[in-house]
Amino acid sequence: MKRLLTLVLLAASLASAGGLDFGLSARNGTSNAYMGSLSVRMDLSSWALRAGFVAGAPNAEVLLEGDLLYTLAFPLISPYLVGGVALGLAGSTRSGAFNLVLGRPAYTVLGAGLAFPSRGYRPYLEVDKYTGPTSFARLTVGFVVEMF
Repeated sequence: MKRLLTLVLLAASLASAGGLDFGLSARNGTSNAYMGSLSVRMDLSSWALRAGFVAGAPNAEVLLEGDLLYTLAFPLISPYLVGGVALGLAGSTRSGAFNLVLGRPAYTVLGAGLAFPSRGYRPYLEVDKYTGPTSFARLTVGFVVEMF
């Protein structure tokens, strides 16, 4: 079910992407590890879809993540809520062939953030909790560039 939900969110975001989302993160505090993310994003009034790749998860995993964001309407700073799923993406070689494995491990993502006023790009600050085989928290500073 998580695989299907992630693929639906990814396909919907790619089909109607409105911008690119870049983020740099600290995982479980500043002394543990750093992460990076590159996503496409589609804004629909107070809702948004975001899908992309997250690098630097536990055990050096790359995650394919799909999120649904709900923005609360405030005049200057906009708080928002995040819910989604993230699936591990791994490659291996067996018998001279390259195999791509999706879905091991799988995480549920819940979070909240603050979006700041747009200046040609939209900066944001976000805190996420990933629940799965190796649960972790992530603090992200990033920005959304309107591309399309």
